[in-house]
Amino acid sequence: MNNVSSLRIGFISNATFITRFIDQTLSNISCMQCTCTALINSAIAWNCITINNTCQLIKNYSLTDIGIMTNNYGIFFFQQLPLQLTTNQINEETTNPIDIIATTETIPLSTTIETLSRLTHPNDAIFGICDTIVGGDSTPSDISGSNQCNFYPGEMPANAIDNDELTKYTNFGNGTISTSSETQGCYTGFYVTLSNSPSVLKGVQFRTGNDNPNRDPITITIEGTNSTLLTIGNSWILIYSGSSGLDNDPERYELGVQQTFNNTIAYTSYRLLVTTKRALGVAVQYSEAFLFG
Repeated sequence: MNNVSSLRIGFISNATFITRFIDQTLSNISCMQCTCTALINSAIAWNCITINNTCQLIKNYSLTDIGIMTNNYGIFFFQQLPLQLTTNQINEETTNPIDIIATTETIPLSTTIETLSRLTHPNDAIFGICDTIVGGDSTPSDISGSNQCNFYPGEMPANAIDNDELTKYTNFGNGTISTSSETQGCYTGFYVTLSNSPSVLKGVQFRTGNDNPNRDPITITIEGTNSTLLTIGNSWILIYSGSSGLDNDPERYELGVQQTFNNTIAYTSYRLLVTTKRALGVAVQYSEAFLFG
């Protein structure tokens, strides 16, 4: 008779682990398939993102990893705990080998900032993207319309950096103008190559659009690169994952709280993604997304 051993795999619901180096990103895959693939490839941890059936394999942790972040559409699985967690944070009162529930506490970033200059300019080369995650390939959103991955006519990506509060960028993401959900429009954004580059990014600030606060971005990620392969996921290095500064609605056409972060590396291009929005709606929208350094 063969001896059968079981694996004890931990997971944290409604969370993802933000690392600077994703070893492999897989699309159109279930969480069970993601787990099997991770074990076959000797991953120590993996993110399963249910909104777009994406799997991210992690083979090593780093002291520069950002760590556990809230994601209502993610599950973080692990065989080995990241440095940010300790064993006393784990609830092991379970008999199911895969049923370990971990809890973490997110510490908000300080919004006290130094004087920064705007890095983006209206003539910078900017490209809209949709259905894109940190470390994944960029899916173009370059067609105006009212369908999936379209931006609304006249509300194109370039409006996000045109210094005009009366314009806005609106993206339907994984839905259409006739559908709505709490996630529709998420995982959209843009990548931009700075005319004054390379530059060190240290902050971001959003201005709200003219209407419908439900469409405001609430959490975002920003990545940087010095590569010219801007659609390739592993070209990008994660710099920031957190609040957009619009947690509290500042009303329409208004600036949110400027968010600052530690970054000392100059990049020629930056990629910004909206990961959650305020509430149910047909899209994500914002008048401006200012990058500062």
